[in-house]
Amino acid sequence: MALAAFRAKQDYGVYFDRRIYFGDGVWDKQATQSLNYEFVAVGDKVEHEVRVNHFINPQAILGKLGIEEAERQYA
Repeated sequence: MALAAFRAKQDYGVYFDRRIYFGDGVWDKQATQSLNYEFVAVGDKVEHEVRVNHFINPQAILGKLGIEEAERQYA
């Protein structure tokens, strides 16, 4: 995760206000905690306060994370 963020910054000049990781396992949650990333649990295999069951409605997920449509940028 950290390597991907580093490469995005180095290769493309991308700056991140937030780093949000979607995962379905305990190791995902532990990794995000050690990197100080936000975590969104997918499914019901790991307990976490922010959870989604699936990715059918991306706008609802972004709303749950407090991300407005205007904040998203597309390459």
